[in-house]
Amino acid sequence: MKKGCFLIIIIILTLIIPSYCFGYTENQSDRNGKVIMVIINRISLNDLIEARVPNIDRLIKENGAIGVMNTNTGGAKTPENCSLTISSGTRGRAPSEIKGFNSWEVYLNNSADALLYQMSGTSLNSGSIGIFNLQEILSSNASLHYRVVPGALGESLKNAGLKSAAIGNADTVLGHRRHSALIAMDANGIIPSGDISSNCLTEDPLFPYALRTDYEKIFNIFKVHLQDNDFIVIETGDTSRLEDYKSILKPSIYKKHKQKALIRSDELIGKIIENIDLEKDLLIIASITPSIEMIQRGNNLTPIIIAGKNYDKGMLISTTTRRNGLITNIDIPSAIASFFNINAHPTVMGGRLSSITSDNPLEVKHLESKSLSNYIYRPIIIKTYIGFQIVIFLSALCFLLIKKNPFPKLVGILKSLMPVIASVPLALLLISPLSPSTLYIFIIYLFLIITVITIIAHIPIKKDDTFIMINALTFLFIIFDVIAGSPLMKTSVLGYCPIIGGRFYGIGNEYMGILIGSLITGSTLFIDRYKTEDNTIPLLITAVFYILTVYVMASPALGANVGGTITAALALFFTYLKISGKKITVKELVCGAILTTCIILLLVYFDITRVENTQSHVGKTIELIKNNGIFVIKDTIQRKLSANIRIFKYTIWTRILVVFVITFATIFYKPSDYLKNLIKKYPYTVMGWSGCLIASLAALVFNDSGVAPAASCLIFPGSLAVYMMLDEKFK
Repeated sequence: MKKGCFLIIIIILTLIIPSYCFGYTENQSDRNGKVIMVIINRISLNDLIEARVPNIDRLIKENGAIGVMNTNTGGAKTPENCSLTISSGTRGRAPSEIKGFNSWEVYLNNSADALLYQMSGTSLNSGSIGIFNLQEILSSNASLHYRVVPGALGESLKNAGLKSAAIGNADTVLGHRRHSALIAMDANGIIPSGDISSNCLTEDPLFPYALRTDYEKIFNIFKVHLQDNDFIVIETGDTSRLEDYKSILKPSIYKKHKQKALIRSDELIGKIIENIDLEKDLLIIASITPSIEMIQRGNNLTPIIIAGKNYDKGMLISTTTRRNGLITNIDIPSAIASFFNINAHPTVMGGRLSSITSDNPLEVKHLESKSLSNYIYRPIIIKTYIGFQIVIFLSALCFLLIKKNPFPKLVGILKSLMPVIASVPLALLLISPLSPSTLYIFIIYLFLIITVITIIAHIPIKKDDTFIMINALTFLFIIFDVIAGSPLMKTSVLGYCPIIGGRFYGIGNEYMGILIGSLITGSTLFIDRYKTEDNTIPLLITAVFYILTVYVMASPALGANVGGTITAALALFFTYLKISGKKITVKELVCGAILTTCIILLLVYFDITRVENTQSHVGKTIELIKNNGIFVIKDTIQRKLSANIRIFKYTIWTRILVVFVITFATIFYKPSDYLKNLIKKYPYTVMGWSGCLIASLAALVFNDSGVAPAASCLIFPGSLAVYMMLDEKFK
């Protein structure tokens, strides 16, 4: 047994090592270059495409990289939260009003300098900017189950001897809106220079409330601060103001002023480009917060363009997302630190940004549209599928509990629906490339694909082969999709969603459970169907696929799903012991625990030895522990437990998980003659059911949102078990 464990570790080690032999090399940037970040806030990608913005258009067509940015925060998607998230490099949150003032301004009859000293004991230098309610910002993040350091970006720049400045505001008649200054502040809430005062505004009798940004003043202030500062944040302001006024504006008036605001912002950008050197400097143009309409539609992907040193024409890509055209807001501080060739603050969780060449950079529009469609379709499709399963399985249980069958035709229908239920996960994977334009077309495609799968699965002569085919096809498509970079899973409604942003690459929770469930169910049924005298060949084939699955789960190059790795290692080890005829003793359990631990340690070791900005979330977590201490583990556990409890309460996956538990409890509790007959006919298959139950339990314990993989893992053994029990009872 020890030799077998050692052999498995060696095989997995041999498979994993090559994944780490290659990595990105760190860009070497000129410290003399400057980063200019222009914020045109609360606009969509479509707003940019439709607007008359020749300077931005030229930037995209000639030398800029464009993408859409996930704007998740530690709270609601407000400008304050989004600015604080970029400032900290971690999803944070902030109060609804940011009290930021230049040293010469007066607030509540006090000079800003005096007021800041009264509140924090910190003095402002002449010309600097202070965030007065920093303590309120810190308190806002104290209840989050992870460390947030407001001003982490500015602190890193300050420690490296680099200077930051903030220019402009989004003030309205309702109050101060100076959230963008958060991006440039250090950990003490100080921005060394800039102007965020009312100097940046001008009276305009045609603009709502007659106050808007003075773009000429903004540009003149920019020219004054360009020479002495390395990082400058410019808030254009007007698009954000218009969003605040939107509810009281006539739609045509809102649209007219928004177009004018975009044109003025574009003219400002044109002047900025003339005064910087894109061979040496970096220009970031971004909407860091979604508009009201976008939030109502569920779209939090905002446009971002980066041009300058180390970026070419095309689409942005991030090591956080590993997806062309998609980045996250927490990648911005990492990108800025990388440009200056300095280390980002230890709490910054974002990854490395780069550009990928594309003849049509506006492909990102398709990415945004596809992501939004999936976000809208996802709850409808999943709830319908799970609701359908609940009705079918509970109906089948009623027939399993009664002695006589008053409705033989209904039993036949229930049996015929079991392969259909098992076919749906594969159908939801294969529908991705078709990109249905409406929900109705999506449903039509789904039915057609399910029909094709079930027809193909019924081609073999023996009825057992139907489920073998469905399980095998599901497993093979998922495993090869992950190896290929998950092109199907990334756009599947059952995969991960760029808008939700819980995961961007590798294998998602739902398909992780489906992969393990289909593998165990299919492999054990395969052994029963094609068993030999000693089962050497079937067991060898099974072992190869089990090892491949653990490798795919563990490899950071393919996503490094730690919870999936633990789940797969424990469940597949247990299942293989059972089908190999081994008794499950304490010795075997210890061996399984050691094997799983060794795999996780190997995963961690090879991930942390990769280039820092190419590490998976595992490597980043280890770096956080190294830099911030062991309490990070406590925070991580608390966060995962909190998320699991919340999701367990509200997700529909909990309901189908309960139905599966009831189903298997009914089958296994006080085994009937029908189950005993099945054990004689299909001993390995029944062993597989117990293996899937172990997998479900492990998935629930070791995964974020563990209820989803715990339930999806039981789709295949559940449908097969009910089919076989109905078939055995009502022959």
